[in-house]
Amino acid sequence: GFLRGHYAQATGHFGQALALYRRSGDQTGEAHSLNNLALVELRQGDYPQATSHLRRALALGRQTDDRNCQA
Repeated sequence: GFLRGHYAQATGHFGQALALYRRSGDQTGEAHSLNNLALVELRQGDYPQATSHLRRALALGRQTDDRNCQA
């Protein structure tokens, strides 16, 4: 996984999950996928993109009352 430096692979998998959650209308899954993408981006030093994904995840967490995405 990405904790071992496989960032491209992790980004691909999290991106696929994000697309599937969006297609199915699962906002909680979308928020978790955005959080996961942000973790990879933070490790890579891509702070602007990570910030964008975290803000979107937070907004979705608030909409769905998912406290895991709000913490």
